[in-house]
Amino acid sequence: MQPERISLPDAPGTPFYQTLVETCVRGVLESLGESELDALILIGAPTRGEPTVVETAAGPYSLSDVDMACIVRHGADIPLLKSKLASWVASANEELKPVCSGVDVSMRRRGDARGFHPLIATYEMLRTPSVVWGDPSVLGELPDFRVEDVPAWDCLRLLHNRIVEQVVLHRRLARRPADERSTLSDLYATGKLTLDAMTAFLFLEREVPERYVDRAAVFRRRITNLPWDDRLRVALEAHLPRIDALARFKASGDRSLLATAFGTGTDTAGLIEMTRECFRANAEIAEAMWRLLVERASGGEARGEEIDAVAALYSRLETLPRKAVRAMRMLRSPAGRAGLFSAGRVVALSPFASPKELAYLSAVVIYLELSARIDGDEARAALRRWCPFNLPRDFWSLDEARRREALLDRLDLFRHAVLHGRKVSADR
Repeated sequence: MQPERISLPDAPGTPFYQTLVETCVRGVLESLGESELDALILIGAPTRGEPTVVETAAGPYSLSDVDMACIVRHGADIPLLKSKLASWVASANEELKPVCSGVDVSMRRRGDARGFHPLIATYEMLRTPSVVWGDPSVLGELPDFRVEDVPAWDCLRLLHNRIVEQVVLHRRLARRPADERSTLSDLYATGKLTLDAMTAFLFLEREVPERYVDRAAVFRRRITNLPWDDRLRVALEAHLPRIDALARFKASGDRSLLATAFGTGTDTAGLIEMTRECFRANAEIAEAMWRLLVERASGGEARGEEIDAVAALYSRLETLPRKAVRAMRMLRSPAGRAGLFSAGRVVALSPFASPKELAYLSAVVIYLELSARIDGDEARAALRRWCPFNLPRDFWSLDEARRREALLDRLDLFRHAVLHGRKVSADR
């Protein structure tokens, strides 16, 4: 069966994005074999009419990934197919690198509901999936979640993940050559923290429109009419025009919308300044939202403005048995065996929080210091208390630059091995 012409909602970047999807559909079918598959499903913002395709000097470039799910037939050899798929995904990412930010394809056996939980990622995946090849009836077999089913702790996790990415991005910004496409990719990655902080808030408020442009409108209304938190309203109101612009850029890829909001040019130098300004602005947005989300997820209230007051609530995010179980599992995981965590600190801190929550908390501390939201003394005190990573023996006697490099190395490995679940060697 040849793939039919794929139809997505009309948007400025849709025609180009569709050609990428069609290339990927053909590649998956050739790699796995049509007889092994019941359907291929496209997921993400492009299925809702918001593929972010930008025009560059070298031609169109999609900042939106091509994110698909393979629905395989009953009786298929899943391990074998996953091995073939991983090989194809690696080659596709290399082949499409000049025109697309990435390709990701997951795999599920048809009718297997395991792994579907009422979380933001699942909710977003299931709300507007599009069958781009195969049997369209598979969509009727997918579970249906309500926005009210999404727990507050998952809203916090979304923000945590984006903050980890921002910390890793900070180092890449200093090292990466300032070419047009990489700068656009950095700007897009920085803007994701803004848009996902907004999304996390809207999930708390139980009102999440499908499209980011509509989310920005709801967010503006919610923030400007907050009767219960003047501090949050004041912290966010000044950023609303930029949030609107980022949402419109997400939908159109039109960088002039950002140039107007950020007061810069649209050339590479202007894009770099946009990214730096977005990084600075994100810190205030992220800190305000972090405080709110930790309080909502923990069911507690921060007693004071200092970072310690919010960090203390991490002890309430998990039950004591769950902390202990997660600590042991993490130490036995590939990341744990590779030496990412300090076993002694993980065990000592397990009554307070599991290693993953401690890593998230450390990322927040590092991010707030990088953004000058807290000073170095406060950051060092917090990291001495909560950082779970296996650091060099002489870490605290190193100069600031070398300490930062060691921490960024640890967070980069945490993102790679724990958050993305990628293989890691014991000597990394």
